[in-house]
Amino acid sequence: INSHPLLRYDLNKYYVKGVVKDINNKRALAIISAPGESDHVVRKGDSLSKDWPQWTIKEIRLRGIIVQKRDGENLDDDGNPVYLEERIDVRNPSINTSLSGN
Repeated sequence: INSHPLLRYDLNKYYVKGVVKDINNKRALAIISAPGESDHVVRKGDSLSKDWPQWTIKEIRLRGIIVQKRDGENLDDDGNPVYLEERIDVRNPSINTSLSGN
């Protein structure tokens, strides 16, 4: 398969290895991988999975990411698109994040 690793697998194959956020929560990056693949740094708005419509990273939180995708052609009562959401947690949330050097 010649597609990018972030667009190659079902959503449930990906896992979050870690999250980097600035102190004011204005910027955030996540490190994502799939089994047998290298790590990839992603940010809000990046696409993920081979599904169509694709899942998009909606939010990066300290403990994982929230992804969403449009639910086909379904609309809510007001005529707005319906979105599905999933959460992918950091695989090892107990990593020591101390910056003291100890």
